[in-house]
Amino acid sequence: MSPGSGRAAQERGCLAFSAASIDRSRSTMPYVHRLRRLVRGSYASSCFYVKKKRPTGAGGLDMPRYHQLDVHSCGFLAALAVVRQLAPQTPAEEVLRVVGPSPACGCGQTRLIRCLKRLGVAAVYREGLGLRRLRRLAAAGTPVIVTVQPEWYECDHWTVVRGLDAADRVYLTNYDWLTRNGSMAWRDFLDIWDPRGAGLVCRPTHE
Repeated sequence: MSPGSGRAAQERGCLAFSAASIDRSRSTMPYVHRLRRLVRGSYASSCFYVKKKRPTGAGGLDMPRYHQLDVHSCGFLAALAVVRQLAPQTPAEEVLRVVGPSPACGCGQTRLIRCLKRLGVAAVYREGLGLRRLRRLAAAGTPVIVTVQPEWYECDHWTVVRGLDAADRVYLTNYDWLTRNGSMAWRDFLDIWDPRGAGLVCRPTHE
């Protein structure tokens, strides 16, 4: 996710998702949001569902778990999670209009930062982020967007750190390979965080 890194996947955005995210019984499937909007002459879309907010006791943001059901809108869902955290009344359709994820290439870092600015969020690229820093940021209500790339993903994937608990478990949104409470062990997170230690620290532009 580093500017100028030259990694094509970072500029394409994520085109990977878990088949497990759509292999669910109709009886247990939450309401599926299917958004579609004409943006700059072509249609932008996202298909996703939302789970409950963080479990009691998890240190961090009161942010719901978004689950992507397509192959291109992880950048939009990261933006939606952050914007809704900082400005809860913002319509999802407005975020989709601004981000306009491409069905072919998603949303890269440069575009995501620019779109967040238009939505009132200053997303600043930082390196050297670690457990203590992420914990402090989450406790202060500051979302951090990161990219992860498990070895079976074709490219990197946008997600947002929702918090860390006392057992050093990391809570994420829009990432399928988590426990039922939406967390994973810190050491497992480090294995997929790419580039490790880097992220977009997000705050309202008026701060």
